[in-house]
Amino acid sequence: SANARVAQVLLRYANPSDGIMESLPPLPTMTQAEIARFAGTVKEVVNRALAEFDEAGAIRRENGHIVGLDRAKLLKASMK
Repeated sequence: SANARVAQVLLRYANPSDGIMESLPPLPTMTQAEIARFAGTVKEVVNRALAEFDEAGAIRRENGHIVGLDRAKLLKASMK
C-alpha cells in the first residue's frame, strides 16, 4: 500500500531505540513532496499517511516537521 511505502521511507530516518525517538537528519527538514518522491507516490497521499501515523503515535510533528519516529510502529505500518 502507499502508506506502507511512506512508512518504509520514514524508517530510513528512525533511531533503533524503542519508543518515539528523535528522527535522523535530513527528515526534519524534508518536504512532503520529497517524501512522496522517495515513496513513489504523491504529496496528498503522504499528507494522509502522516496524519494516520501521527494519530497512531508512530510519528511526532512540530510546526509541520517530522521530529520523532517510533521504529516499531512504523515497521508494523510498513508491512500492511
